[in-house]
Amino acid sequence: MKENEIVHIALENLQYNVGINACWKEDGPDGLDGVLEITTDNYTVKLNVGVRNELRNHQLPALFEQAARNGNLMVVANHIFPKIKEALRQHDIAYLETNGNIWLKKNGILLWIDTQKPVQTIKSKGNRAFTKTGLKVVLHFLLQEQDINLPYRDIAAITEVGLGNINYIMTGLHEMGFLLKVEGKQYKLINKRQLLEKWMTAYAERLQPALKIGTFRFLKQDDFLNWKNLQINEHNTWWGGEPAGDI
Repeated sequence: MKENEIVHIALENLQYNVGINACWKEDGPDGLDGVLEITTDNYTVKLNVGVRNELRNHQLPALFEQAARNGNLMVVANHIFPKIKEALRQHDIAYLETNGNIWLKKNGILLWIDTQKPVQTIKSKGNRAFTKTGLKVVLHFLLQEQDINLPYRDIAAITEVGLGNINYIMTGLHEMGFLLKVEGKQYKLINKRQLLEKWMTAYAERLQPALKIGTFRFLKQDDFLNWKNLQINEHNTWWGGEPAGDI
């Protein structure tokens, strides 16, 4: 869903389910999406709003910082997981879902509704930019944006991705509004913050689980206690996990 669609569906369900009216204004402070005024029992609460489709754990620290700077922060989202709702409540951040579920605690007023079923949405078609292969290329572009304009063969070689995938990935980025043609055949990335957030979400869901090789242990207990003294091949062996962190 687009941001405006999320907000308007949420407000319609809030009014339909519990009779609470709200006024939405776009362009909020500090990069937020808008301002929401919720009125109940002739009392109005004004909230600075950030809109998300789904809220993920990696997005919480930024929200906590915004709440500390702005105060009266609300998140409006299509869906919020229970543990994330709990974290928002602990930081006094209000939230509203598209199904009309709400938590708001301000100036002695508490609104807490958590009984509505999630709003069903039609899933968009897959995008090759955010497959396991695409994530590697997108990350490289985020780190080395100038490489966007290299020949596809060079991009494939640098990222170690099959040449046939590069066109699909570039097309996917363009269709989603992250790639802009500036002059001739030159391109540049736009909406980088949103691109990074989408990359982080897709990485956690699709690529990270596939990266785990296994869980291992030393054959001898003495080796566990004296791991720094082990003779290893310095060119073909690397420490990972806690030993790497210690080193």
